[in-house]
Amino acid sequence: MPQVREDDDVSTLVKDIARTSRISSDQARLALGTVLSFLGSRLPSPVMGRIQEAMRDDGPGDSNDRKTT
Repeated sequence: MPQVREDDDVSTLVKDIARTSRISSDQARLALGTVLSFLGSRLPSPVMGRIQEAMRDDGPGDSNDRKTT
């Protein structure tokens, strides 16, 4: 299972999963890792690469490069 790097976005996602599912943060982190493993085994590499890119810490200027829809 991939390790999920904790940045602000991932931390917020983990907290949201924990709150809405009524599970602990550790369980939510494990659930997120499980979902990422599942997606990684089924999605095309370029798509999974974009997901992994979004899960990484932002470097200088990276947040401005993100497109929101």
